[in-house]
Amino acid sequence: MRRTGWALMVLVGWSLACHSSTPSGGPTTPSMASAPSPAPSPSPSPSPTPLPPLPTTNALRVDLTLNGAKFGSFACDSGLFVETTVENLSSRPIRLDRLYVHFSPTRGGCLEQSAEIDPYLSLRLDAGARVQVRRFDAAGPLCEDVYAAGCAWTATAAVASDVGVAQDEIDFSAYRATSACDGGVPRLWMPADGAIVRGVVDVAASAPETRYCSAMSARAIAQGFSETGRLVFTSYGLDLDDRFHWDTTQFPNGRYWLSAFQNCCGISSRAIQVTVRN
Repeated sequence: MRRTGWALMVLVGWSLACHSSTPSGGPTTPSMASAPSPAPSPSPSPSPTPLPPLPTTNALRVDLTLNGAKFGSFACDSGLFVETTVENLSSRPIRLDRLYVHFSPTRGGCLEQSAEIDPYLSLRLDAGARVQVRRFDAAGPLCEDVYAAGCAWTATAAVASDVGVAQDEIDFSAYRATSACDGGVPRLWMPADGAIVRGVVDVAASAPETRYCSAMSARAIAQGFSETGRLVFTSYGLDLDDRFHWDTTQFPNGRYWLSAFQNCCGISSRAIQVTVRN
């Protein structure tokens, strides 16, 4: 489990407030009163007060996507649409109480933050049913500090219910497409899309020149992701006929997706899929 403890603690607070002191007649905003705290931090994501943990549950499946995908590199200019879907895997109805979505940076100078959404769900999910509980555009707050080189995050969606907490997480990056980067889309040309690979694999990508990035400075940076969207490698800057040597023996067999972005503008290539079979 990565970067999810804070999400669970926040959901614990919401759930305990809901199940303890809320009067009948509908949910109210949970009280945040507690002991005096130090001066406010400039961070947009202050840490919550630790609370007793709620149990995790296998009765729910949470599916988090961004622009319909489990990972990828996306232009801020086109929107970052975060969607959370929940499925009831049990044989009884489940009440969904709260949704929490958090973004933890993994690359670049962007900040950690929580999604500014209404956390209350108050949904009854019948046995075997599946429902989209939230869809929102996160480009506004996430892309405020994103410039040409882009930033990367792990996004976590955690859902609190009357049977416990379930969650999902994905990795993604974002960049700003500018007119200066027209024509600067890199292309992965090694390995081939759909290839079955083993051992040490050469990874190569084009590094196109743009008005913003000259032939002397343009580089392509290749990245590999597991089938679940976990980042497994990032290359150094690839120039012309450079090769990055990816040692696939360090990773489980299975499907992986590779993409590349141009170092100056952050524009991402189309992803390719390979299968590791050692």
